[in-house]
Amino acid sequence: MNSAQPIEHHPAVSDDILLDTGARDPVFDEIYPRLPGFKLGVTNSWTRGQPFDFYRSARTRR
Repeated sequence: MNSAQPIEHHPAVSDDILLDTGARDPVFDEIYPRLPGFKLGVTNSWTRGQPFDFYRSARTRR
């Protein structure tokens, strides 16, 4: 019969990621401009399906 071998624990890449510094705002400026009219991160924005008009405006904006 095979006995279960203990699983080797691998530490996190950096212990610093576990520290809560209390920061609330982003450290770096945004790279891309935000487009008004649609909030990608808000779940309720997706209740009417895919926002194809928003995608089109994002592609054509320069």
